Amino acid sequence: MANPIVDIFRVKELRDRILFTIFMLFIFRLGANIPIPGVNLTALKLYMSGQEAAGGFGIADYLDFFAGGAFKNFSIFMLGIMPYISMSIIMQLLLLVFPKMKKISEEEGGRKKIHRYTRIGTVAVCLVQGFAVTTYIDQIPDAITLARWQYVFIAILSVTAGSIFLMWMGEQITQRGIGNGTSLLIFAGIVTRIPYAMITLVEQ
Repeated sequence: MANPIVDIFRVKELRDRILFTIFMLFIFRLGANIPIPGVNLTALKLYMSGQEAAGGFGIADYLDFFAGGAFKNFSIFMLGIMPYISMSIIMQLLLLVFPKMKKISEEEGGRKKIHRYTRIGTVAVCLVQGFAVTTYIDQIPDAITLARWQYVFIAILSVTAGSIFLMWMGEQITQRGIGNGTSLLIFAGIVTRIPYAMITLVEQ
C-alpha cells in the first residue's frame, strides 16, 4: 500500500516547499528564545516563575500564548506577527472610509501600492506597540542591565526589527513554502503553547 507521506516527499517541488516551510518555522522558534539585549534573564525567569507559582494569569499570558512563548522570554519576536495583522485590518478599514485609497487599490499595480503602505504602517505600529510592551519589564526588579533610556531604545528597535523579519518570513513561506505564511506563524505560536496551557488548566 502506498504511503501518502512518502509519496509527497517523492515530488521534488513539493518536498522543497515543505522543507523550506519547516526551516522557516525552526527559525521562528529559535528567534522566540533570543532575548532583547539588556535584559537580565535570571531576574526575568525568577519573576515569571513567581507569577506562575502564585497562579497569576494576566495580560502577559494572553500575549505570550499568541507569541509562542516569545513575550515572557522578552525575545526579539515578542510582538510576533500581530503588528502586521493589525495594520492589514487598519488598511482594509481605510479602504472603506477613503474612496481615494479604494480607487488606488483598483488601479493597475494598486494592490502592490496598498501592500507597500501596509508594510510602512507596520513599522509605525511596531514602534508604538514596542514601546508599550517593552515597558512591562519596569515592574520586574533588576530586570534591566542597561540604563533605562538605552534599554528602551534598543528594545524598541529589536522588537520592531523582529516583527518586520517575521513579516518577511511570512511572505517567503507564502511564495516558496506551503500555505499562508502569516497564518502558519500564528498557528505555530499557538501550537507550541498548547502543552503549557493544558498543564496550567489541569493544575488550576
